Amino acid sequence: TYDQCKNLKVDSIAVDSRAFWNYDGIDIVDCDSVAITNSYIDSDDDAVCLKSHDSTGAICQNVIVRNCTLRSSANGIKFGTASLGGFKNIKLINIKVFETYRSAIRLEAVDGGFLENVEADSITVINSGHAIFLRIGARRQSGSRLENITIKNLTAEIAATKPDAGYEYEGPIEDMPRNISPAIVIAGLPGVLIKNVTLNNIDIKHPGGAN
Repeated sequence: TYDQCKNLKVDSIAVDSRAFWNYDGIDIVDCDSVAITNSYIDSDDDAVCLKSHDSTGAICQNVIVRNCTLRSSANGIKFGTASLGGFKNIKLINIKVFETYRSAIRLEAVDGGFLENVEADSITVINSGHAIFLRIGARRQSGSRLENITIKNLTAEIAATKPDAGYEYEGPIEDMPRNISPAIVIAGLPGVLIKNVTLNNIDIKHPGGAN
């Protein structure tokens, strides 16, 4: 966990975080000017997770994740579950996500904070439960905002069966088959819209199989 850091560079590391179901790979919390590059991360919980615990001014901003390979029994890149403050100016470039139980990219504003100006480019997803998940919620307080998201040049192969099967800590068995879930979910709230989302050059292979 890197908490309230500035001018942080993480380059060419390997993270094996598979000892417990709640272990993330790398957490970036209310940091400014961060580069995570050329790294391999394998985790039971989220591989790269951005968080904002501070509602008084500190936010997570000016972050780039580039040239990384990720695997997770949760999500590849996720931010916003802890979103009391905000996230701004985030770039995800040339990322490979494989055998990941939930989403390759999961962006959430659910605690009253904001999430804006995110660009994802050149994303390869192999054997994952979902490709893209965007969500506004009101878990702790209302007022969340999610806007100005661009995702381009993404290819995804959605898993026909459980994508993390065989790992020591797997995601839970679900009542409904994984392969009938949508590959892309964009979900706001009544009267609280997700705004300005651009999807460009997206190629998804989905196994189907619903009755």
